[in-house]
Amino acid sequence: MPFNAGEKVRLEIYPHSSSLPRITFHQALINAEEGSAIELPCVAQGNPPPSYRWMKDEMGNLSVIKEDERVGLLQGALVIGRVVQKDAGKYQCIVRNSIGETRIESALAVTAPLQVTVLPQYQVLSTGEEATFRCNVTGYPVHTMAWLKDQRPIVATDRVQFSSRDVLHIASLRREDRGMYQCFVYNDNGGAQGTVELKISDVPPSIVSAFSEQTLQPGSMVSLKCIVMGSPLPGVTWHFYSSDMGQTGRISMGDYISEDVRVVSFFNISEVLEEDGGEYGCEASNDVGSASHFARLNVFGPAFVRPMLNVTAISGEELVLKCPYGGYPIKSIRWIASKY
Repeated sequence: MPFNAGEKVRLEIYPHSSSLPRITFHQALINAEEGSAIELPCVAQGNPPPSYRWMKDEMGNLSVIKEDERVGLLQGALVIGRVVQKDAGKYQCIVRNSIGETRIESALAVTAPLQVTVLPQYQVLSTGEEATFRCNVTGYPVHTMAWLKDQRPIVATDRVQFSSRDVLHIASLRREDRGMYQCFVYNDNGGAQGTVELKISDVPPSIVSAFSEQTLQPGSMVSLKCIVMGSPLPGVTWHFYSSDMGQTGRISMGDYISEDVRVVSFFNISEVLEEDGGEYGCEASNDVGSASHFARLNVFGPAFVRPMLNVTAISGEELVLKCPYGGYPIKSIRWIASKY
């Protein structure tokens, strides 16, 4: 239809129907190494065209992502220039127009190469002391952690405990605790380990507790005991004057290791005879030294002196001779030098 000049015309525009925003593309999970640049995509359609907003889940609370020199939005996508560990977590892309809004969740997992250091790096301790190892880990995430000693898994006991998964504590150290300790950590990208050595120092024997002098009637029972310590654990031998003692029908001996890692050695006589009177001793020895203790066992009976063994002495050196006597009570002891 022709129009006349100066005639007013009304133009009506019929828009397409309005629609709620619909997200057409996103990624549910993105893995990124620390220091890398990443993009969390979010593509949406709607009429009117929607606006975009990103939020991060912080302990169950959503906080708005603020743009700065490291973080920004690019055509709906969230762009992070240099990823750090605190960026890891769940994000929500929210698209909105006048009709309504739609949101979708994406997760960002941040990884860094695992490195392990076990502290202290080197320990030298004595038996009976305590040892504590801490597994220090850099990198993430850490999915599993395991402790090994000499390439064998460490099993918790009353003495060996994990105060947390990264702390190993050993109480009342024993000789067998020495060795190489390893902490292994793993995630989906691989694993790492740290190793330390625990040394148990050599300690000469010392006598912690020992029997004292006793006076008995014939027919009595007696038990002598010596408690010794050292590293490595000392062996204990029993002496009667200068002779080593062995087991007989009346005499028994043995030892065991106490909970506090000490050797408890005993010497028992089931029925004491007059001839058992004299000086008894326990001697503890290991690779680095020895210690001994002597005390008398007096048995009522007439006095007697056992045969003495010949002794070779060095001129100018000290010489100690003991009289191997028995019987009780004894009024006096006299030494006589024989002339050849």
